Amino acid sequence: MEYLKRAKYKVFITSESVNIDKNDLSYDEVISLLENLIATQHENDELILETRNALNNGFGFYGVTRSKFNFQVSASRDYVVDESALQTCPARFNTLGPWERKENIDTWNTSGEDKVCSFCGSLKPSRVIELVKEHGLNIIEPGKTGKYYVHRGDVPNAGFGGIKFYTYHFSPEQISEYNDFVTIK
Repeated sequence: MEYLKRAKYKVFITSESVNIDKNDLSYDEVISLLENLIATQHENDELILETRNALNNGFGFYGVTRSKFNFQVSASRDYVVDESALQTCPARFNTLGPWERKENIDTWNTSGEDKVCSFCGSLKPSRVIELVKEHGLNIIEPGKTGKYYVHRGDVPNAGFGGIKFYTYHFSPEQISEYNDFVTIK
């Protein structure tokens, strides 16, 4: 729940009598807005109550359209582009796609409290090692070859921070450090 309170929200609500499109709201502002709608929009009380309750259960994301009522709420942490942290994502050269194949055009951006690759979304290797040392190996789940997921209660999805990492970002030294930690535990 605490991560929801640190998030910023986008709220989009339309009906015959309501037209709301707001960004950068706090959790308390969203709840207040929903409470105000409940107080003033009697015909949609059930839907708005359901939405308010679902907001906490859906990690800050909820959307529904019923008859003439459209309701969307989305939450995320700050995402800061860091042009000074240039790097080259290996996926830029190793996967097919219409993107530019040029060095040093990717960055390590801040998403929540994490640094993530601007190209592939991978957590920065030093952060992966830090999280494994702090929380243990049980937070890591293998995905497809070279891709792993990091499970933390305060980062339910990529809008709140890094949730995956690709081993191709690891340097030989980081692989050794990670393997040493895994072997010790």
